[in-house]
Formats: sequence, structure tokens, C-alpha cells
Amino acid sequence: MADRPALPPSRGRGKNSDAERSFLQLTAHKKKRIGLFGGTFDPIHYGHLRAAEEARLKLSLDQVIFIPAALPPHKQNEPLSDPNHRLEMVERAVAGNVYFSVSEVEITCLEKPSYTVQTVEYFLSRVSVEIFCLMGMDSFREIETWKEYRRLLQLCRVVVVTRPGLPGGSRVSCPPKLKPLFSRSLRDLADSSKRIFILPITGSEVSSTQIRGLARAGQSIRYLLPPEVEEYIQEKGLYENPKSKAQNPI
Repeated sequence: MADRPALPPSRGRGKNSDAERSFLQLTAHKKKRIGLFGGTFDPIHYGHLRAAEEARLKLSLDQVIFIPAALPPHKQNEPLSDPNHRLEMVERAVAGNVYFSVSEVEITCLEKPSYTVQTVEYFLSRVSVEIFCLMGMDSFREIETWKEYRRLLQLCRVVVVTRPGLPGGSRVSCPPKLKPLFSRSLRDLADSSKRIFILPITGSEVSSTQIRGLARAGQSIRYLLPPEVEEYIQEKGLYENPKSKAQNPI
């Protein structure tokens, strides 16, 4: 009997453990599809979750794995919450959805800063699956600056998630060098030469930046993210204004 593939690091709990078990079964029959959804998730919110759900359905993904970044190369100079806080928030957000799971590979296993190509290589070295990397339009605009981006496009397919209400809407421009790999239609998934796809999703104007700003101002963030995440933010005092902490010591 062939060795069972190693499970990428995950701290899922409750029903989320079902997602981990299903991940181990991905290679039991034919090669299946997984979506890798990386990001800072500082914090994760309903926009992220809806994007993952629509990607799962429209791309026929067997599983979406959320991967909180430890130190993104393009955000090394930006203040981020502790990666363990961000990991915990993601785990709480996806708990109970058997199609979603969380991997801490970029926090505990890979060197910092974390590069997407290394993350994809990590998964492909352990399981035989077809990988779709989900990313936003801002990330895609910078793809030519990514480490080994051409190799990344050989290893997986990139799916650019767009939504109405954002600058540019669904009008994504592709770098000239990459146009032969680019398609605006998911019908081209059968064409292995197409490596970059556009995925319009339901509009949602919520952003992590907005949530952090509201929290620092002492305003409500309810209904912008799952209640379990809101409770964790309040419990740990994340995003509080330092001046407020000084004025109201515990």
C-alpha cells in the first residue's frame, strides 16, 4: 500500500478536523482540486469567506485551505498583528465548514519571508492535487515582482478574485508577457496552457483596514466578520488605540 500523504500543518478543531481528514483523502482516487487562499487576514472577515465559498463552487474545488502569512515579502514594513493571533482568528472563522481548513505552514515550517511559490511546492511535495492560488487584484498587479513567478504559474493556476465596488471593478489588466496564459472565462479551465483566470464574485466593500480602523476608534465591527472572530479581537484587545489602553489600564 502506498504511503499516505503527510498533512500540512493545521490547528483545526471541532468539525474543521473533518476537513483535515478529507484533505488526506484527496489522493485516494483521481487528482482533485484544492484552492490555496493566502493572506495576512488581519483580521479575516466575511469578504474573505464569501470569496472562498464562491471560488469553491465556481472552480469545483474539493477544499479551500486558508494560509495566514507570517511575513509577506511585500508587507515587511507594515505593522501586522502577531501571526498566532491571525492564525487563531482564521481557525475560528472557518470552524464548522468541512470544505475549509487552515494551514500554518508559512508560520511554522517555511523560512521568512514567505513566498507563494515555496508554499505551493510544499503542498505538491506531499499530495498529488491540482492547485489554484486565490488572490486579489492588488496582489496580481504585482505578480511580476514575485519570487519565481513564472515557475509559480507552471506549478499552479492563479485565480484573480474581483468584485464590484473596488477600483477597476472586474476590469483586470494582464501584463503583456503573461497574456498568452490569461483567460477571462472559466470555460478555458480545460486548456492546460491557460494559467491565469478572472473570477468575479459577489460585491463586498468590507476590508481588514476598515475593520482595524473601526476597532481603534472604539466603534462597532459587528456583522463585518464572524462573531467568533469579533469575540477574539475583544478578548485579546487587538487593534485598540494605544492611547485608549493607557487611559484605561486593566
